[in-house]
Amino acid sequence: MIADKTDLLKNYGFKWLCEAVEFINSCTADTADGKYELEKLPGAFAVVSQYDTKDIEKGLWECHRKYIDIQAVVCGVEKLNWAPLSSLEEKIPYDESKDCSLPVGESMLTQTLRPGYAAVLFPQDAHMPMMNFNGTEHVKKIVIKIPVEYIA
Repeated sequence: MIADKTDLLKNYGFKWLCEAVEFINSCTADTADGKYELEKLPGAFAVVSQYDTKDIEKGLWECHRKYIDIQAVVCGVEKLNWAPLSSLEEKIPYDESKDCSLPVGESMLTQTLRPGYAAVLFPQDAHMPMMNFNGTEHVKKIVIKIPVEYIA
């Protein structure tokens, strides 16, 4: 996982990450919810959505094999729990059609996501997003999906 200020993600030297930052920086509270294709990155897309954060007891771990997740909050604040996939137990096996498996286990790190910051999550990074920061909060968020082939 990489967690940093959104504008500093450009310093990691990945073209795909620079393109993702451009999209994140173009979004505002007025950006419509929905799916957006990233024209400069074939196969990559962004999903803008809104939801209320939840208690950790209602959280679900997730991990992906086909895509890297870049998660950035536009409005609101949430916690994102992280653990190496290898440290968790498989609960629901990988579903290729959803590109997701749902493991169980303990968090090793909690990252606060707020406007101006982002988390980059690779296939080995299990993550539990949408968690309460200081109680339930309404969040508007961008999740960018980058095909893993961009890092091969």
